[in-house]
Amino acid sequence: MNLSFKASLQKSWTLLENRVILGNKEILFTEIESVKLFSKSSFATNGVIQITVNKKVMNLVYPHKSKEDGEKALEYLQDNCGTKEEQSNRKTVKQINDEINSLPCKDDWGTRKEIAELPSILRLDEEIKAMTSGVTEGNTWLIVCTNKRVLMLDKGMIYGLKLIDIPLDRINSISHSKGLLLGKIAITDGATTRMIENVSNNTVSFFADTVNNEVELYKQAKFSPTTQVVNNMSPADELIKYKQLLDMGVLTQDEFDMKKKELLAL
Repeated sequence: MNLSFKASLQKSWTLLENRVILGNKEILFTEIESVKLFSKSSFATNGVIQITVNKKVMNLVYPHKSKEDGEKALEYLQDNCGTKEEQSNRKTVKQINDEINSLPCKDDWGTRKEIAELPSILRLDEEIKAMTSGVTEGNTWLIVCTNKRVLMLDKGMIYGLKLIDIPLDRINSISHSKGLLLGKIAITDGATTRMIENVSNNTVSFFADTVNNEVELYKQAKFSPTTQVVNNMSPADELIKYKQLLDMGVLTQDEFDMKKKELLAL
């Protein structure tokens, strides 16, 4: 990997295999705590990738003419920042995109900034089951159902990321309705009902049905009985048991001797 960027009036920077050169400063990937897309580039504005190093936010700015390379740099940074242990505990951008693209139906209208946040939010053992967008609190939100929870994300230029995290076992009910073109979804957890409006009719039923199905599967897995056999007997206790079986004629002398050798590791 070797990509270089220079936006007008901004520090130049270069992305290498395991580090970033920002101006005269070298930043190793292991020093980077988080990577986020602050803003996408347009004909009038630069793209901005924000990295956090020692709790300090730094901007990696790229011009619109380098948009394609900027997007490659963002994905590479998201997948490779942090320690090896941190990398092994999170999903890659490619894994997330593959899961999204494999959904039978989805709607991501107006939520590219929110989708870019998913690599830093999703856990390794999570799988995206449904995804749509809708309006709540006057803004467009990304709504994601995984096998663990329902996530609601809204990324603003000024207020940053708003994230609502609803574990599946907290969801009491989910309902939906369809209008002429757009529908609504209502998610109730505890005493709170969250209404998402202007949801595409193509996804509203699938999303609600998927959440109901995942809630049921989660509860079954959580409360299904598991059988564990715990053996608290010492080798001496075991030997006494087998001696009794020998005296009763259930075991032969050869069988008893074999068990004795196993227990005493002879």
